[in-house]
Amino acid sequence: RFLASPSSKIVEESIHHSTMIPRPILLLAMLFLGTSVATKQFVLRLDDIQDFFQRDAQMALIDWCMTNGVAVSLGVIGPYFGTDKAVVEKVKECLALGPSLCEVTNHGPDASTRLGDLDNLIEVQMKVEESHNSIRATLDGYTPRTFAPHSNSWSDTLTTALKNLKYQVITASNNERMRFDSTQKPMHMPQK
Repeated sequence: RFLASPSSKIVEESIHHSTMIPRPILLLAMLFLGTSVATKQFVLRLDDIQDFFQRDAQMALIDWCMTNGVAVSLGVIGPYFGTDKAVVEKVKECLALGPSLCEVTNHGPDASTRLGDLDNLIEVQMKVEESHNSIRATLDGYTPRTFAPHSNSWSDTLTTALKNLKYQVITASNNERMRFDSTQKPMHMPQK
């Protein structure tokens, strides 16, 4: 059922019952977490970190990753992050583990803007920078270097904006419409 050790069932049950994470989300996370525990080659990307949104579920997954040494990338929506002190402190606690176990990824200015659909470089760069600056202010100067576009929406304009802002990685979900560089581990969208 899982790619992880037999204790995965115990972990699944304890997380599900203590947080009431919807079982399909938990099972998908456990699949990736189990692979990560077994091989240390994968990072769980947990997106849409924002104030009060799925707070208990997200905090439980972050706790589980921290407790089990599973690397996690937290996709933060900058302008909607910072007033929920419990979530902010949990993210800071995770970041204290160091970059090999925790990173914050800029997940854009909101949950619906498809930056790759916008053609105006200044507009795209301002939207990315708004989220970037919000994350820096909330996380005491932490500087995200990875960007995860909503709905895998990216373009040459977005790539240029991210380069201008010194981003190092653009990451996306695996999707048949995306072009990936399979020589990179983990795979990332092509880096120009």
